[in-house]
Amino acid sequence: MKPCARACAEMSHNTCLNILPINLHPPQTSFAPDRDSFAPLPKTELPDDFSPDAINVRFSRKRGLEIEHELTVFRDLHLSLGNERSNWQAVFRKHLEYAARDHGRIRVPEWVPLAEWKQFLDMRVSIGKTTTPGIQRLLLQKLNEFHNQGQNVKAILDQSSENGWASLYPAKGAAPNYGTLSEKMRLQRERLERNAAPEYGDAMENLRAQRERLGMRLPEERAEKPQLSITEAFMEMRRKYEKDLK
Repeated sequence: MKPCARACAEMSHNTCLNILPINLHPPQTSFAPDRDSFAPLPKTELPDDFSPDAINVRFSRKRGLEIEHELTVFRDLHLSLGNERSNWQAVFRKHLEYAARDHGRIRVPEWVPLAEWKQFLDMRVSIGKTTTPGIQRLLLQKLNEFHNQGQNVKAILDQSSENGWASLYPAKGAAPNYGTLSEKMRLQRERLERNAAPEYGDAMENLRAQRERLGMRLPEERAEKPQLSITEAFMEMRRKYEKDLK
C-alpha cells in the first residue's frame, strides 16, 4: 500500500472510533409484557344486536348451513340459560362446528350405539367420504344384517373407525352380542317369524292347510278301522278273492 493511501486509511479509522464509541456495557432493557395487555375481557350476556362476523358467515356457507336458523337456535339457547361469555363470535363458531358435524344425520335405532355411530361418520368425513342420508341408510341396512346375525355392533363400528374403513365388516375375533341365552332365543324366534308365511301361525297349521287343499287328512283326523279277528280277516280276504274271480 502507498504511504498516502495508508495515511488516509488510518485517519478514517481514527475518525470512526471517535464518532461511534463502543459501549461494552449496554443498558439493561426489560422485554417483559405488560400485564394489562393479557387481562381477560369482561364477560357479558349475548347482545341483542349480535350478528355473525364474516368468518362465521363464510364457514356456514362452506358447510351448507342456514346461518339464520343457526343464529336463532344459538340465541334462544344462551338467552334462556343466561350465559355470559367474553367472546361471543368464538362461541358461535363452536356452535357452527357442532351443527356442521350433525348436519344431515338421520335417526338410528335403539340398538345402535350412538357414540360409536357418530365417531364412525366423523371418520368418514375426515377421509373425504360423503355421509348423505342415503349413504347412512345403506350403512344402517348393512349394520342391521350383522345385528340379525348376532354380531357385536359396537365392535364392528370401532373396527371400521380405528382402521379408517369407509364401510362396515364383521368384527374379527369378536364374540356375538347375544348378551344372554334368552336374547339368543329371542333373535332366533324373530327370524323364524319373519321367514314364516303370514297366513299360518305355526308349522302344524301350515301343514293342515296344505293337506286340506289336496284333499288329505292328518293321521289323527282319519277314522280308526275296527280290529278284525283272524276268522273275520280270512273271510274278508276270501270275499275279495271271489269278487276278483268274477
